[in-house]
Amino acid sequence: MKKLFTQSLLLLIFNLLLFASANAQFPTIYASTGTGTWATVGTWETFTGNITNTPGAQGSGTAAASAPSGTHHIYIRAGHTVTMGASKNMMGLTIEPTGSLLAGGSFTLKPGNGGTGFTGPNSVTITNNGTLGSMTDVLVVEVPIAAGNVTFTGSGIYLLGRLRIVGGNPSSPVVTINQNLTLQQSANYALSAVYNPQATDNYTITINSGKTVTITNTAGYFHSNSMGSGTGFGTYTYNINGTLDLSASTQIAANLSAISPTAGTVNLNINGALKTGAAFNSSPVAPGIGNISVANGVVVDATLATVMNFNSNSFTLAGTGAVKRTVLNDGTKTRLPVGTAFGSENHVIISGDTGPTDIFNAGVKNTFTNAAPANTLPREWNISEAVAGGNADTLRFEWNATDVGASGFSSVSPVYIARWNGTGYDFTMASITGTGTDVDPYVAKGSGFSSFGLFVLTNSSLLPVSLVNVSAYQKQLGVQIEFGNATELDVLNYEIEKSVDGRLFETAGTLLPKTNNGNLNSYQYFDASPNRGVNFYRIKATERNGTIKYSSILKVNLLRNGYNVTIYPNPVKGNQFSIQLENLDKAVYSLSLMNEVGQVVYNKTINHDGRTATFTVDLPTSLKKGIYNLQLNNNQQRINKSLIIE
Repeated sequence: MKKLFTQSLLLLIFNLLLFASANAQFPTIYASTGTGTWATVGTWETFTGNITNTPGAQGSGTAAASAPSGTHHIYIRAGHTVTMGASKNMMGLTIEPTGSLLAGGSFTLKPGNGGTGFTGPNSVTITNNGTLGSMTDVLVVEVPIAAGNVTFTGSGIYLLGRLRIVGGNPSSPVVTINQNLTLQQSANYALSAVYNPQATDNYTITINSGKTVTITNTAGYFHSNSMGSGTGFGTYTYNINGTLDLSASTQIAANLSAISPTAGTVNLNINGALKTGAAFNSSPVAPGIGNISVANGVVVDATLATVMNFNSNSFTLAGTGAVKRTVLNDGTKTRLPVGTAFGSENHVIISGDTGPTDIFNAGVKNTFTNAAPANTLPREWNISEAVAGGNADTLRFEWNATDVGASGFSSVSPVYIARWNGTGYDFTMASITGTGTDVDPYVAKGSGFSSFGLFVLTNSSLLPVSLVNVSAYQKQLGVQIEFGNATELDVLNYEIEKSVDGRLFETAGTLLPKTNNGNLNSYQYFDASPNRGVNFYRIKATERNGTIKYSSILKVNLLRNGYNVTIYPNPVKGNQFSIQLENLDKAVYSLSLMNEVGQVVYNKTINHDGRTATFTVDLPTSLKKGIYNLQLNNNQQRINKSLIIE
């Protein structure tokens, strides 16, 4: 009997302690009694706090003795509208369907601010199944210093002005957004992990999968880089597992969405979707760090961006992650700032030279999908366009000296841009600029691309195929094509390709290699059925390992009488052009290039055999843009042509 009494006493004490603990832990519930203002006592009745923050039936509570404060849970019933009329604190919020909480002006709601009996960090859940805010309110939700984690959830409508976290919170708060949020702040930031920052900050905002945060004002933007009244920046992390939609912003000079900390670290982890507005910048100022990570399979939508400054930074891509932008057809350089790691910027810059405006995707990784040629930079870019064909574009690829590693790739040797065509690589000679630093990266430039896919950069001097003595000329009613391979080794075949426009080629015939012993071999092919008028030809040499090398493009005009000298392309892009001599006398010609003041800036000797032939001219990269005079001279005949270098 005594033992039973003791057990009952202990159980009673335990329940009393549990009751006391529960009453200290759960805030008093203030439930609305009808539509009214927050400060009006008659708007509320009170209930004892409980684990679900749920009141009893309307009218069963105790009439409120005062308006609710920071130690209370606010419960707004269906059909009731409560207007704040001033900035307010609270320890939690529930809004039933058809219920509403309005700011009634430009006021701040501070969840988890606490008060007597509630020592921070105070974690808070906002469950909105009705409406929080309105299109005419500027209701700011501000996570204060005393708050812990804050969660937004429910099935209702959030129409807020802005969401932000106050600097100096020691509890490393996490704000979880588990419902769609609309943020309407004008001419200022609408979403920011901090304002008035402190060096000890460690804050996180997470947008859950399937949820969207939309900044709707054309002058609103994302993230505050302002010091305000703060004393230093800490670490601020955004996990975009759902969607962050900034597409309404039209600002290009002010109020920009920018990850540009002058100190501290900003982490932007894009695992769902990011839609930028007219501008999105990431130009960290040392020692600030801006980490922007894009998950495998995620494509950042920057199609509306006309300003995208990434001076020494990039979207760091995993797997097939990519960035897409709109490329105009007026030669404007459009940067797709992609990279493989922080500090490894491998941006792609696309200039649409001809064809329609299009949308391009660009990704990059440090492994190869297909076997790459030896001495290749350990980067592979994947470029695609929304509408295939119709364009002739200039591509620029960036890399730093630290990206080369032990690959054997040389940034100062001749470089080819190599595109995988499905069975092997097509090679385009690149012009190189830059010094390989963060502020002045190496840039490989090539022009005339109308097909895209996987690209690598490789040294041209290491390609075993070396096509020489390539010519095409009219012979009777057909066209004779002649060429040689100075270093024939492991060649699978040679394809003679023809075209009517110099862009789209088809195979006219195939020749097999003669010896494959590394020595010079010469070949001839006769096209008995050329097109009437202009014909273009090129040689495609395919090696056994799939590597492909193209000759320069040759042009034969079957309708032309008399001699003619043709230069193409003109204007010259990429420091390389072709010159075709038709029906000129057999002679050794001197080709000279003179600037506007008559100075000779380039010389080349051409040994012409008297037939129609095309020669490739590689200009030094040091030549400046401008108009030049090209003179062809054999001591008996002098021909002048105008040449434009872009």
